[in-house]
Amino acid sequence: MADARFVCDAGELDVVSYRGLPFKPESASGKEFARLKRRLAWSGIFRFEDMYAIAERHLVRAPHLARAISSRFPFVFLDEMQDTDALQQRLLDKIFGAGGTVVQRVGDVNQRIFSGHPKDDAGAASFPAAMASELPVSRRFGGRIAELASELTVHRRQTIVGAGRDGKVALIVFDEQSVAEVVPAFERLAAETVPEDLLTISPPRVLGARKRPGEAKRFPQSVACYVPGFGTDEKVSGTHGSLVELVWASRARWAPGASREAAIDLWDGIRAMVRPYLPAAATPLPALNRMERSPATAGGRIRAILLHFLTGPVEEAETWEALCARLTHALRDLAGLTDRFRMRFGVVSSR
Repeated sequence: MADARFVCDAGELDVVSYRGLPFKPESASGKEFARLKRRLAWSGIFRFEDMYAIAERHLVRAPHLARAISSRFPFVFLDEMQDTDALQQRLLDKIFGAGGTVVQRVGDVNQRIFSGHPKDDAGAASFPAAMASELPVSRRFGGRIAELASELTVHRRQTIVGAGRDGKVALIVFDEQSVAEVVPAFERLAAETVPEDLLTISPPRVLGARKRPGEAKRFPQSVACYVPGFGTDEKVSGTHGSLVELVWASRARWAPGASREAAIDLWDGIRAMVRPYLPAAATPLPALNRMERSPATAGGRIRAILLHFLTGPVEEAETWEALCARLTHALRDLAGLTDRFRMRFGVVSSR
C-alpha cells in the first residue's frame, strides 16, 4: 500500500499506484487494493498527493468554491515556481485562472529540485512565460562567482550579475581515497576567505541528498563519504560520544569478514572526534588505507593502537590510560602538532 494514492477523475476519487499494478482495477485484487486504500483514508492516513486529489474533487463538485477563494485573494505571489508540479499548477489554475486575481510567479528553472519525472516536468512547462521579466542580479555573491555560475546553467541560459561580496572560486579534485579530506579542505578555504567573526556565527555546512550510501553505485554515494562516520550508528560516530563508547561499539562489530570495516569505523570515528579541535595549520588525518604501515611511523603506531583497541584487553584503567597516551602522541605526530595538543579518554583539548 506504500504506492497507493488518490487521483481525481471527473469529480471521483480513484485509487492508483505509482509503479503500476500487475492486476486490473476491476479485478478482485484491484478492488481489494482500492478497499485497503479507502480504509486507510477513513483512519486518517493520507499521502500529500491525496490532499490535492481531494481538493480537486471539491472544486469539480462545487465550482463556487473557486470563486469564493479567489475573491478573498486579489493578489497571489508564488515563490519557487520552478518546483510547482502539474497537479499543483492545475489546482492553482482552477482557483485563480478566471482572471479576477493578479498572480505573480517567481522562480528560476535552473534551480529546480524536482526534474526528470514527467509529472514534475509538466508543471514547470509554462514557466517562465514568454514575456517574463528577468531578475539577473544576485546579492549572495560577487562578480567572479556570478560569472562562473552563468556557465553552469542547465535548463535555460542565464547571465547572472553578482552584486554581493566577492568570494573565491576554488576547484577541489578528489578520488575515493581522498574524499574524506574535501570538507577539511573547504574549511581551510573558508577560514582564509571569510572574516573570523562571520565564520564563528555561520560555520560551513555540509549538505547532501543522501545521508547513507544505500545501494547507490556511483561515487560519491552520500554525505557519509565526505564525513566518515556520519551515516553510521551514533555510538560509532566519534562526534556523538566518548572514545570509550566508540571503542566498544567498534569491538562489537569485530568479527571474521568484518574486521576491516570495524577498523575503518573506529579510525573514522576518532578522526571525526579530533577534527573540530585541529588548528588550521595541522596536517589533515588521512583515511586508514592511506596511512603508513611501518611501526616506525605515526601511521604504523596508530594501526597498532587500533588493533589493540579492537582485540586487546582495555577494561583496566591503567591499560586504557596507556593506550590513550600512545594515541595522543601518535595523533600529534600524524597531524604535525606540538606537545601542547592532548587527548585523554576521548576528550580532545588544546592548551
